[in-house]
Amino acid sequence: ERELLARFSAEERAAIVTGIAALEGALEEKG
Repeated sequence: ERELLARFSAEERAAIVTGIAALEGALEEKG
């Protein structure tokens, strides 16, 4: 996972982490 993130810039990593967090939040609401 770290190797994958290393390919992205700091901004891209932040956007990805934010997106994942949003997806997890949405899944928890449905759960």
